[in-house]
Amino acid sequence: MSLRPTFTACPTSQPRNPRAIVAACKRLRQAESADHASSLSRCVMSERDRIKTVDDSPEAQGPISLYAKRKRIQVKSISGRFQRIRDFSIISTMGLYLALPWIRWDGQQAVLFDLPNRQFHIFGLTLWPQDFLFLSWALIIAAFALFFFTVLAGRVYCGYVCPQTTWTRFFQWIEQLFEGDRHSRMKMDEAPWSMSKLLRRGSKHVLWLALAFLTGLTFVGYFSPITDLTVRIFSVEWGGWELFWVGFFTVATYMNAVSCASSVPVSRADS
Repeated sequence: MSLRPTFTACPTSQPRNPRAIVAACKRLRQAESADHASSLSRCVMSERDRIKTVDDSPEAQGPISLYAKRKRIQVKSISGRFQRIRDFSIISTMGLYLALPWIRWDGQQAVLFDLPNRQFHIFGLTLWPQDFLFLSWALIIAAFALFFFTVLAGRVYCGYVCPQTTWTRFFQWIEQLFEGDRHSRMKMDEAPWSMSKLLRRGSKHVLWLALAFLTGLTFVGYFSPITDLTVRIFSVEWGGWELFWVGFFTVATYMNAVSCASSVPVSRADS
């Protein structure tokens, strides 16, 4: 049915007063316009009933969450000159961290922070508490150098030598070893659980925990002789503080994926 208004001709067959005829024509056209508007309104209401509407009022939606659900991101492997430099820097810093406590110097551990005796041994140099002024200056210079090179060349510290970046890169290598490249990992995420998926995921997490435990053991080895600390693993003779810090850094390293965004102040300052 067409909604275009049609108007009836004014009754002019009989001789009447011209003003009365004009008034009658106006009343007739107003009545027909009202009928057309009513028909159009009924048609619009009918169309609105057929369209599915959504109530977006706060009462209908319920409580609004301020946090989005975290989505798993699979990182694509890249290559190039800067990536090779980055990998070399990451492997070097990780190797230096793991090897330093095992290096011997003049018959003792080369780097040992002996807190009970208040002595810091660094390659034959022994620092006492009164020498902390030099250590403070060294830390201040390192902090200013960090911000200087960040302003000059960008976030080179976060990208090449940051511990969080280093351990995340090693975790990615372990993940690629068991689950393949990005495409294979995405397919595994969507696939249902099977024995193969369980073994791959389980092996990955076991190796992650092993790396995390090695990280915690090495860290405590800077404050307690690491050879003695390693021997006492098998005899279960660790002290309370040694057990606490090894466990703490094991868990912190294993959960390192959220540490940079939530607890590392350097990333906030560099941003």
